[in-house]
Amino acid sequence: MDGTPEVPPSTPAPVHEGFERMQQLTIYIKETDHIEHRPLYLKILELARTNGGAGATVFKGIAGYSSTSRSIQTAGFADVQQNLPLVVVIVDSAWRIELLLPQLETMVRANGGLITVQDLEAHSYLHPNLPRSGRTASTLHVADIMERHVVTVRPDTPAVDVLPMLLGKYYKSLPVVDDAHHVVGIITDGDLLEKGKVPFRLSILEALEAGGERGLQDILSELRASHRTAGDIMTPAPSRPSAPTLLL
Repeated sequence: MDGTPEVPPSTPAPVHEGFERMQQLTIYIKETDHIEHRPLYLKILELARTNGGAGATVFKGIAGYSSTSRSIQTAGFADVQQNLPLVVVIVDSAWRIELLLPQLETMVRANGGLITVQDLEAHSYLHPNLPRSGRTASTLHVADIMERHVVTVRPDTPAVDVLPMLLGKYYKSLPVVDDAHHVVGIITDGDLLEKGKVPFRLSILEALEAGGERGLQDILSELRASHRTAGDIMTPAPSRPSAPTLLL
């Protein structure tokens, strides 16, 4: 022993009854920041929404400056293009914040900015996918966080209609169901590439759509001309094994 006192490992503070442990994600950017020809704050809101976030709020400052622009910017009625600070605040479960962070870092890095994460306790968390029972994060079950409004397609749905249903969504696959609503297959990004002959992954197609590029329309035209259906490109569901026969 060298006489240095041991520091006990830190443990999370207990959550008070009626509250839930959450995190606040705060992004500090500028009003003029853009990405893919769109305001950055709108892209951040879309990212949070497509990943199932409960909500996000954008606040606009009346004055401020940043390391990239040392002059103080103030709001003025005569200004057509202002360079005022914006603050985007997202409060959600820690696992969802962790999911958003890598993509947000990439989006903010181009123009510079600041991202902070703060632990907090939330009272009456009302995410639409959670029951209104006041259940805390420590007792969440799969049924509490699963998506209840699942988008599905039929085997005869044209493949050209399937592609737009996956663009810009937080889900990246579609169940294929029969008339009895039994799952007969699933369409994933890989199915579109391999069987649908779509030349790019969904992430690239989403960028084409956001930029208004003509390429996406050309891809849809080729998919329409192929007359492929969801049943043609889906990965079939595995057949259910029959129940074993007991010999007495």
